[in-house]
Amino acid sequence: VRAFVWKAVTLASDQQVIFVVAQDQRGQPVTGAQCTSVIHWPNGQTDSRVISTNTNGVGIVSLSFTDQPYGNLIYIDISCDSNGLKGITTTSFRIWY
Repeated sequence: VRAFVWKAVTLASDQQVIFVVAQDQRGQPVTGAQCTSVIHWPNGQTDSRVISTNTNGVGIVSLSFTDQPYGNLIYIDISCDSNGLKGITTTSFRIWY
């Protein structure tokens, strides 16, 4: 499992997209993997989103947020499960001016 964000740096009020890629040990896409993303906000709250990967092994999570404090790094923990096999990863983005 790999994940990356659309924008490495965002505004305090902005939109973000998280891409999750699930592949097997041969690099083939894993279709229908059930993935959970947990977004860790600067105020200590978390926000969970559940997604499934498509036929290309890709899942997409969209976020909208407002009034986030400048300079903070937002961590996103991703965990995916497919037929009892699990994978985890982390990605992040920074709030800027």
